Amino acid sequence: MSNFQTYIHRDEAKRSLQQAMGLLQPEDFCALFPFNFGNFLKYALRAPFRGAYSPNVASSLDDYAYALRSLERARRDLSTMPWFSEALIVYSPFACCFENQWVRKAMPITATRITEFDEAFALTAADLRQVINEGRDHQAELAKDRQHD
Repeated sequence: MSNFQTYIHRDEAKRSLQQAMGLLQPEDFCALFPFNFGNFLKYALRAPFRGAYSPNVASSLDDYAYALRSLERARRDLSTMPWFSEALIVYSPFACCFENQWVRKAMPITATRITEFDEAFALTAADLRQVINEGRDHQAELAKDRQHD
């Protein structure tokens, strides 16, 4: 394939991805994967908006906790469902459509093997644990401050 043909192919792929970004709904994206990973996607995509619309910030922390549990279960699914890693490889370019750090971290566009996704899942889970713990610590501090007022 010549450089010109490669350039055209990449340009067409970029255009297709931009079109898909406007059409791909989160629930459709979640449905492309096994249940546990679909749940991770659902909660990871929803969590940033929960605190914005709810006076109770705990609801976004709950969503992050659900996302973490689902991701840990999905990590086990990687070794038992061969089609799962294939779906991750095929659909990982669409992760950028949602502009969500957790989804992009769990689905690196460069990953091509189960071990790479397993690593990505582990790193994402560790980061989620840290965010959840920091959020709960912050809530505890706020509760103490309210008691002193």
